[in-house]
Amino acid sequence: MNINNQIMTAIVKWVAIIFKENIMLEVINTIFYFESLEIIDLKYPSVFLILTVSNKQLIILFTFDNSLIQHLHLALTEGIEYSEEELQNITEAVAADMLNIIIGNATADMPNNGNLIKITPPQLIKNKKQLLRKQQAQFFAAEVITSVGRLWVSSIEPIELFNENLDYINN
Repeated sequence: MNINNQIMTAIVKWVAIIFKENIMLEVINTIFYFESLEIIDLKYPSVFLILTVSNKQLIILFTFDNSLIQHLHLALTEGIEYSEEELQNITEAVAADMLNIIIGNATADMPNNGNLIKITPPQLIKNKKQLLRKQQAQFFAAEVITSVGRLWVSSIEPIELFNENLDYINN
């Protein structure tokens, strides 16, 4: 199994563990797309970070179905009072926290060959858009299916092709 597949498998394993143990949400099925995809659909909210494992840098992107992010939001803010004006910020924070928690735990199962694993802080993509594969870009993904919605976990490389909004640097 190549390093990309190992990383994606570790991440999806921890999605299932965190969802089950912290959210009481079962993963029903996972579909892996280990062949490079042509398009990634970014929904709101989408969050990403840059992961460096064994000298390989990848953009790891989480894209949430609206129904799933709402379920996560309600589960993680139960008993907390907040205003309607805070709703969007809290939903975005939930998405970023889920990415951080899952990737942080998944690093235990990633092949690091004795090297330090580095993780950047999550960045939010607010706009819905399609990311089309071009140049030397490679897109890999896993679709995690739960009873309340889907999470798409994507791996994008090389990172040098993209800016902080996941737009190509040289169009």
